[in-house]
Amino acid sequence: MIGIRSKKGRFAIICAAMLLAAFLFVGCSGDDGSKGDPGPAGAPGPTGPPGPEGPPGEPAATNETCIVCHGAGQIADIAVAHPDPTEEPLTAAVTGITDIGGGILQVAFSLSDSSSNPVTGIPLGANRFYMNDIVPAGTATSWGTWDTAYLEQWAYERDSAGYPLGTYAEVGGGNYTYTFATPFGPTADAPDVNAAHTQRVILRIDGRPTYTRAVGVQDFTVGPIALVSPQRVLAPADGCQKCHGAEMEGAAHAGGYKDTRACVQCHSPLGAEGNFMQETDTYLTVFIHKIHAAIDIPHWTAEGRINGLGYSAVTFPQDVRNCAVCHTGNGNMTDAWKTHPTIEACESCHVSVDIAAGTGHAGGPQPNGTCTVCHPADGVGFGKSITTAHAITPAPIDVPEFDVTISITAPANGTHYTSDEAPLVTVTLKDHDTGLAVNPAVYTTAQDSAGVAGGGLRTASLYVYGPRAKSVPVLATGASNDPPTQGHALFVGGTDAQVKTDANGFKYQLLPVPADMEAGTYMVRFEGADYGGVSDTDYVTSSTGLINIQVGTATVEAKVADNSCVNCHGDTRMHLQGRYAHNVPFDTDHCLACHDQSFNHGIPISNRVHAVHDANSDGDIYNIEGGSRDWSDVTYPRNIETCVACHSSTSTTYKTNPYSTPCIGCHVTADAPVVLDHMIQNGSPWLPATQ
Repeated sequence: MIGIRSKKGRFAIICAAMLLAAFLFVGCSGDDGSKGDPGPAGAPGPTGPPGPEGPPGEPAATNETCIVCHGAGQIADIAVAHPDPTEEPLTAAVTGITDIGGGILQVAFSLSDSSSNPVTGIPLGANRFYMNDIVPAGTATSWGTWDTAYLEQWAYERDSAGYPLGTYAEVGGGNYTYTFATPFGPTADAPDVNAAHTQRVILRIDGRPTYTRAVGVQDFTVGPIALVSPQRVLAPADGCQKCHGAEMEGAAHAGGYKDTRACVQCHSPLGAEGNFMQETDTYLTVFIHKIHAAIDIPHWTAEGRINGLGYSAVTFPQDVRNCAVCHTGNGNMTDAWKTHPTIEACESCHVSVDIAAGTGHAGGPQPNGTCTVCHPADGVGFGKSITTAHAITPAPIDVPEFDVTISITAPANGTHYTSDEAPLVTVTLKDHDTGLAVNPAVYTTAQDSAGVAGGGLRTASLYVYGPRAKSVPVLATGASNDPPTQGHALFVGGTDAQVKTDANGFKYQLLPVPADMEAGTYMVRFEGADYGGVSDTDYVTSSTGLINIQVGTATVEAKVADNSCVNCHGDTRMHLQGRYAHNVPFDTDHCLACHDQSFNHGIPISNRVHAVHDANSDGDIYNIEGGSRDWSDVTYPRNIETCVACHSSTSTTYKTNPYSTPCIGCHVTADAPVVLDHMIQNGSPWLPATQ
C-alpha cells in the first residue's frame, strides 16, 4: 500500500512546510513597529535543563474518531445523511362496490396504518382511480386473440386537467368512497368491456408526506355486483418486493403502483396503449421476463434505460430459471407459469425460438394454447415438462461431498462461555449421497492421502471468529498474530497443539476465554474437501458447516445486516466453483470467516458489500491496494442510500458507531479522491501492519 503511505506522507510534508513558512515570515520589529534587520545568527547557547512535562498530545486518528463528526447529533450525523424512510406505510382495502344507477359504480374503501389503525384526513389530492375489464383468454379483440386473460382499461379518473373526475368523500373511521364519473360499458379504448367478464378496480391513494402511497386492488363481477376472491394474480407483488422493497425502488414508476395486479392494467397488449406495448415488448408477460433475463429490448435501450445500456445490463441475483422466485405465494394463478404456458411467455426468454413458425422449435410450428400437449407442468410429455425444463440441478462437481455437523462442549452456565473456559470443538461428517457416517480413518489419516479410498481429506479447516459487529479470529493458535491466523488445519501430526483430532472426529481445543474478551455472538465454521480443488475446472466443491456460540453474554448479538441477503439471492451460493471453492451461502456469519477485520485474506465484508452493491470498483479496498475487481456492471435493485434495505435487524451500529471501512465502499470514487484522503487522515480503515 505504497500509495496510501505516500498520501499520508504528502499530508505530513505539507503540514511541515506550512509550519516552517510560519517561522520564516516572523522577524524582529523596529521601534516604530516596522520590520527590522534580523542580523546574523548567534552561536548556539548551552542546553538548558528539561522543562516540565507538557499536556498530553492529541491522540492519533483511528477508526473510532469518525464518531466525533459523524456520530448522533454531530455536524455530519450518519443517521441524517442516510435517513430511514419517514413515511408511515398506508394500506388501502376495497370494502364494497355499489351500482348507484345508470351503470355508475361507487367504491367503498378503508385506509389504515401499519398497526391497522384507521387513517383519517386523506384528501383527494393526487389520488387516481381506475376500472378495467379482465378480457378472458381466447376472446377476439382489436389487438388480437390471446391465450391468457389481459386487462382492458375503461376508466381512468383523477383531479387533473383532461381527466374525468367523480366524487370523493370521507365517511369517517378511516372509511372513504369514490363514485366514478365514467359509467360501466364499452368505450373507444375498451370495446371488449362486457358484463359477463370479471372487472378490476384499482385505487392509488396518495398519503404523502405523512404516509406512503397505497394501492387497493379488487376484482368483482357486475351481474350481480360481488367481490371476487381469490383474485387473479400470476406473480404477486411479494416476489418483486423481495428485491425492490415495499416501495418498489429501482423499478421505474412501479413505486406508484406497487402491485403487479395494478401494473398489468397499462402494461397490457390491449387498450389505448396496446399497440405500443406489443411493438416495444412492454406488456407485462414479455417485459418482466426480458428484464430479469437481461435480454435487450431495443426500444428501451434507445430510451437510455440503465445508463444507456438497456435491460441487457440487469444482473439478476438468482438463476433466471427459478420461476418460483417471482411466481410465489398462494394466489389463484401463481402456478400458471407451469400449468398454463403461452407462446408470448416462453418466447420472452427463449428468444431464438419462433414457436408459431416452428423456427428453433423441436415440435415444429404450433398455435398458442397447445403448449401443454408436449410440455405438461410435471411428469412426462412429448417434450420436457415445464418443471423439468426449469429445474436448477447443480453439476456433480458443485455438490458437497459431505454433510457437516459441528458440536462444542457446553458452557458451564448452560448459556454462554465465561472467562477461562476452553471448549472443545468436534466436527463429524456424513457422506452427502448416502447419509452414512464416513470411515473413522478419514479423520486420522494424513492429509497427503486425500483422494485415496478410505484416506484423509485434501482440506479440513476450522475458523473461529467474532463478534458479529467487528469480527476477528479468536480463541485459536495465531489469533494474536499480526495479521491474525484465520483457518486452522485439523489434521493429526501438524504443528498446532490445539488439534485433538481422533477417530471420533476432527477436534480442536479452543484456548481459554480471556477475561477482557468482548461479549457477543461468535462463529465456529468448518470447511473441508476430499477431492477438492485440483484446478479451476477439475474440482469438487467444499463441504461447510457453521454454529454460533455466545461469549460473555447469553443475549444473541443481532447481525449488522440481518438475513436480508437472501431476499434477493435466495439459497444460491458464493464461491461455489473453481480451484478455491468455498461453497458459502448468502449469510454474513459464513462470510466473516475470511472477510473479517483482520485483513489477513479477504477484504472486510463491510467494505466489499458496499462497493459491490454501489457498483463502485474504486471504493473496494482491494482495488485501492492495487487489485482489479470490477463491480461496475452490478445493477442493485434499490436506492443505495436506503440503508435499512440490508440493515434491517435491531442492530443500529452502522449509524451509531460509524467507521471508515464501510464508508469507503460507496463514498470513494475516481471523482472524489479527497474523500479517501479525508478518511485516511481522520480515521484510517486499515490496521498498521497493512499500511
